[in-house]
Amino acid sequence: TLFNCILGQLTPSGGEVKLDGKLVTGLRPAELNKLGVSRTFQLLQVFPKLSVRENLILAGQEHQGNMASRLVGRSDAGLTEPANQMIGFFKLDHLA
Repeated sequence: TLFNCILGQLTPSGGEVKLDGKLVTGLRPAELNKLGVSRTFQLLQVFPKLSVRENLILAGQEHQGNMASRLVGRSDAGLTEPANQMIGFFKLDHLA
């Protein structure tokens, strides 16, 4: 229930939700997503035929640019280096 209130899926019956001091209670999930707040569900293998790096890049592309830039821009949307940093941070180099 708490996560659903924070993520705009439920309106709290009391209190308020703030992000960086800004009131976000009642914002829709799409509006929260623009502020960098989103929810993912744990799936052990989102795209099992893709590498760890490719899965990270694919997940990040949703937050990069717009539809036109995704269609004609770089295939990795400039996310290879950030993906590599995450892989290193979580010590997944052997799986990348």
